[in-house]
Amino acid sequence: MYAARLGGISGVADVRSRRRSPTISEYRGLFAFRSEHENDMLSLFEARRPVEFEGVVDGEKLRLTVTLISLDPVSGIAFFEGSGESADEFRQTSPHAG
Repeated sequence: MYAARLGGISGVADVRSRRRSPTISEYRGLFAFRSEHENDMLSLFEARRPVEFEGVVDGEKLRLTVTLISLDPVSGIAFFEGSGESADEFRQTSPHAG
């Protein structure tokens, strides 16, 4: 897991991607956060709006728009998904980013 931000909240994440077409990727991830961010994460989840993810995906630091699909505030884990292309200006080769 790598350092990441989800909706402006710091934590760590593990994200997987797969190509849906030559230009479109799908992303699914797990985001772990500290207990002090529990209320903020609940607010993000209840808003049901896309949020920005910043972190490492396939060895590159990316910025993606994702949707929270599940949240366990007690254990500090959120699951998210998204599709499309990442913001190219944020792409950096970063196999050990943290």
